[in-house]
Amino acid sequence: MSNDYLGSESARLQAILTGVQVGTWEWNKQTGETRFNERWADMFGYTLAELEPISIQTWINLVHPDDLKRSDEALQQHFLGTTQFYELEVRVRHKQGHWVWIRDSGKVATYTESGEPEWICGAHIDITEAKRIEEDLRQAQERQRFILESLPSIVYSQTSREPWTNVFVSANVQKILGYTVEDWHSPNNELFWQRMHPDDVDRVRRAVKHWQEQGYPNTLLQRYRFRHADGHLVVLDDLLRAVRAESGELIEFIGSLTDVTAQHEAEQRLTKIADNVHGVLYQFQMDTEGTMSFPYASAGIELVYGVKPEQVVADASVVFAVIHAGDFDRVLAAVEQSRDTLQPWECEYRVVLDGEESWVYGHSIPERLDDGSTLWHGLIIDVTDRKRLEIDLERSQVQLEAAQRIANLGYWEANLETGELMWSATVYEIFGLDPHTVSPCVKAFRELVHPDDLALLDKSQERAKKTGIHDIDHRIIRPDGQVRWVREWAYSKTSTDGHQLLGGTVQDITERKELEILLREQSIRDSLTGLFNRRYFTDMIENRFRQRRRDDNSVCSIITFDFDHFKQVNDQYGHMTGDEVLKRAGKVVKASIRESDIPARTGGEEFAIMLPNTSLNDSERLAERLRQAMEEELFMTTEGELRVTVTCGVTQFHPQDETYQDVLGRADRALYQGKQAGRNCVVRID
Repeated sequence: MSNDYLGSESARLQAILTGVQVGTWEWNKQTGETRFNERWADMFGYTLAELEPISIQTWINLVHPDDLKRSDEALQQHFLGTTQFYELEVRVRHKQGHWVWIRDSGKVATYTESGEPEWICGAHIDITEAKRIEEDLRQAQERQRFILESLPSIVYSQTSREPWTNVFVSANVQKILGYTVEDWHSPNNELFWQRMHPDDVDRVRRAVKHWQEQGYPNTLLQRYRFRHADGHLVVLDDLLRAVRAESGELIEFIGSLTDVTAQHEAEQRLTKIADNVHGVLYQFQMDTEGTMSFPYASAGIELVYGVKPEQVVADASVVFAVIHAGDFDRVLAAVEQSRDTLQPWECEYRVVLDGEESWVYGHSIPERLDDGSTLWHGLIIDVTDRKRLEIDLERSQVQLEAAQRIANLGYWEANLETGELMWSATVYEIFGLDPHTVSPCVKAFRELVHPDDLALLDKSQERAKKTGIHDIDHRIIRPDGQVRWVREWAYSKTSTDGHQLLGGTVQDITERKELEILLREQSIRDSLTGLFNRRYFTDMIENRFRQRRRDDNSVCSIITFDFDHFKQVNDQYGHMTGDEVLKRAGKVVKASIRESDIPARTGGEEFAIMLPNTSLNDSERLAERLRQAMEEELFMTTEGELRVTVTCGVTQFHPQDETYQDVLGRADRALYQGKQAGRNCVVRID
């Protein structure tokens, strides 16, 4: 992941909201207009499309009748200003007929000129499991996660001395900002400042001056409004770094400009949603030296840790300072283990604020950044009430036994030499076996293990003979055909008669495992089109390029295409129509290619397809079919029918290519030639 990603609050926020599976809603009390995300419908077993047309009545029809009155009362209290937030736990009818418990929270985001509540923004969190444990054990559980995309940027350089004149700018400045390379240059760089919005100039100049006074440390990231060549304003993220010689002498400045207008416009709405999520949405970073920080944290961090988001952007020590002394080492050890293994971090611990002790639960997914640091995306919530119930339940043996059953944790012991096996009653439940007809034995167990996982299981057991520890996640196939994920942990020991034994626990982790798999899938997919994202496509083509270097006879082709005059579609018909065009393009691509092909959305309206083992002629024919298919697509808008066209570039790997960028560059040149030739065509470069 690029560090540019850390500069985009909107992208971070969108990624975290997606990752932690929060259902978001927006309701205009004055007009009745509603907005829900896909996760909101998924909580109840639907897709948004199945619930169309969606209105506030859709929600009313789903909520348990007994909870509607409480919901109305809570809303009225919030509208009157009695409560800071609208918060409620309600039951909602699932598509399959059962009730799902939802934590419904929100807040008035805007008011009319007369002071009446207008837009209310909020979030829905599925707390069904928490309610079930509350009834039996009074225990709640919530898990939510996050992740993201970066946009193509303009690369530029400036002189090392004031007035820092631009000496280079990449050619895509014309595509992104409408200026030619010649337009961009000026003797004193004043034209650059004149194009910047007047209200942003002083702030940006002060930041640059402060950076200069500090000796240009690290990088400087600024966001400001900038005048496009055609007159409209765009929002840019400007990332600037000082380049020095080995002697330390300043040589020049290298920077990048990224158009983040779309993210910026959505940022306010996303921020309001995040501020109303029940807990703290965050990104936590640890660099290679062990320095810790929170590049992003939602406003809820003040309720949990007593600090403001800006206090922890560079230094997380104020957060760790309020962790209970008895839990500090355990929390830090869990963080370090997650960093070393890149396994999800999950921990419950105490926080002490003003002498008052509370319990929090945190869960996050780590990833390794290019600079070697580790970045976690996750959610932290206050679980004090549930934890107190847990502690009370531990004092009762009956309740403790019930907790063990609900944890679905079974114990087993196997003699690997004789095949004898003993397991507890819970194991029967996990594996879906009848204790009256099935007797425990290694053979019966191995017959339940998914065939694709048997080799991994054997390898782990062999490793246990050396290390003494057996630790593995694998799938099982129950007698009813249901595939489940289980976690096995055991230690190796020798019996009194010299046999080698393996004894430990097994637990059903299906829901957690499926969520992790889903999050990994989402991290490589473009949410709008369902195609792969730019980062995954780049990784795949780079891998393929390395394979080609080992096998000179391998064939691989590339198709790139983007829409002609797509900005006019957005300007005339609106971004919703533009999004529909991009979605339709994703469907056309998926319907036209093989399972082994790699399709991706690489930019706003830009797409690419990698075609392994495909000749240039076949790729050209496929590109022509795609072009024709998109030309034949008909879109109905409020202004009438709309048809769009695309221009395609086609090329293939060459033996003389030194890097995969050579292939992508050639495909882009073919695409550019198609644009120059009048668009709506296919151009190949052999």
